[in-house]
Amino acid sequence: MAPRSKPGLWVMEGTWSNRVSDVRSVDPVLRALGDAGVARHARFPVNDGDDFLKALTRWGQAQHDPYDIGYVAMHGSPGKVYPSRKQVDLLQLAGRLPPRALANKVLHFGSCSVLEDPESHKPLLDAFGVRALTGFTKEVGWFESLAFELLLFECLAYYQRVHAAEAYVRKNYGQLADMLGFVMVRR
Repeated sequence: MAPRSKPGLWVMEGTWSNRVSDVRSVDPVLRALGDAGVARHARFPVNDGDDFLKALTRWGQAQHDPYDIGYVAMHGSPGKVYPSRKQVDLLQLAGRLPPRALANKVLHFGSCSVLEDPESHKPLLDAFGVRALTGFTKEVGWFESLAFELLLFECLAYYQRVHAAEAYVRKNYGQLADMLGFVMVRR
C-alpha cells in the first residue's frame, strides 16, 4: 500500500510512568512510518492539561494543516486522558479550543478505554470539531495497540476518505480491532 501523499502525524505524548527506567514511547511507530515514506511527524511532550491544550491549539493553526492526523499517546479512561498523574477531561478541554480549528483533522486516542461510553462519541466529535475521532473502548496492551496503530496510520495515510480507511481496517485487521475495542466516529 503506497500513501496518497505524505500526510503528517501531530503526536502528543504523555509520560507512561514515573519511573526513570521506563523509557516507553511511540517513537518506534513514528520512525517506521517515516522510514517507509508513509507519513512524517511532529512530536510534542505533554506533561499536563495546559501542554495538551497548547499542542492541540497549535495543531489547529493554518500553517500546520499538512499534519492532518492527531495522535494522542497517553494513559486514558472513559472520556479522560492522563498526560501524567493528573486527569484531563476531554469535553472540558475541547471546549477551550478555538472554534473549527480542527475541522479537517482526524484525532486518534492511543489510550485505554477513552471511547468506552458510546454516549460520549458524538459529544466528543462535536466538541473537538474533527472530521473523525478514533480510539479504544477497552484496556489495551502496549504491543497490540502499537501494532494496530501502525496499521491504522498507514490506512489513514493511504485513503482520503476516513470511511474507506475504516472499511479496510475492519476487513483486514478486524480481529485485532475488535480485541482492542477500536471505534471510529465520523461525520
